[in-house]
Amino acid sequence: MQDVGSAWLMVTLTTHPLMVASIQAITSFSIFLFVLPAGAKADIIEQSTCYLGFFLIKFLSRISFLTISSSGSVLLFMVFCG
Repeated sequence: MQDVGSAWLMVTLTTHPLMVASIQAITSFSIFLFVLPAGAKADIIEQSTCYLGFFLIKFLSRISFLTISSSGSVLLFMVFCG
């Protein structure tokens, strides 16, 4: 659902196909970037602690992006970072 929302927001900001397609590429890259270190950390740290930390970071980033987008001051680079 987040992928559809970010792609929809990007289409409303710009209709350039490269910018819209880069949303999916950045989403896939971030998963690749964080999954490998998380696998190594999961062997060291307890699994429930990893889940709690991950979902807390994810929740805080979603809330901050929600407040920025509801204020109407979303820029193109913010969609890539959110």
